[in-house]
Amino acid sequence: MNTRLIKTRVCSNRILDVIFPIVLFVFSANGQGTIEFGFEEFPLGAAPAFVTQINPAAVPMISNNPNIPPFEGQKFLFTLGQISVKSPDQQPIQSFSLHLFIPQPPSPKAFSLLIGGAPQTVPTFGTWQTFQGSFQSPVQGINITLVDMVGEFWGSYAIDAVQFTTIPEPQTFWLLTMGAGAIALRQRLKHPNVHR
Repeated sequence: MNTRLIKTRVCSNRILDVIFPIVLFVFSANGQGTIEFGFEEFPLGAAPAFVTQINPAAVPMISNNPNIPPFEGQKFLFTLGQISVKSPDQQPIQSFSLHLFIPQPPSPKAFSLLIGGAPQTVPTFGTWQTFQGSFQSPVQGINITLVDMVGEFWGSYAIDAVQFTTIPEPQTFWLLTMGAGAIALRQRLKHPNVHR
């Protein structure tokens, strides 16, 4: 074999030995995933397992209410008051984006809207609005609350087209890191350094 070819191969193997583990570590350390979901696959009237009603004692349900134009598809989650939405894969949530529709209330009222614990400007009634946010440390679920300013009347609303950026649990992180290490080791064993 040509000496020049051996030196080139040794040099490229050394570069790969350095770069490949770094890239794998960055991807495994980052470990974020994106979950996007709507409510089309759920039957009408169903309550998804990852949505919990907090106040009042009502059941959030999948709806195709003709008074609310769908955001995507034909179905959405319709509820009132305060709910908690978790990631369908049960991973902690780092950031979110969701679409919210608040129907025109029967009488004029001022509402307080909280999403993920942060106060939001109450949007125009009768249109879909986009809300986004992130957390300093991951949370298990995002609470959404709509109540009048006096605290007597729970507001109703619809949710659709939700996106979560999730962080794997610590056990999953170590599995990803060990997998990345195994791939790097396999790569090293597959192409051992050539010495003259």
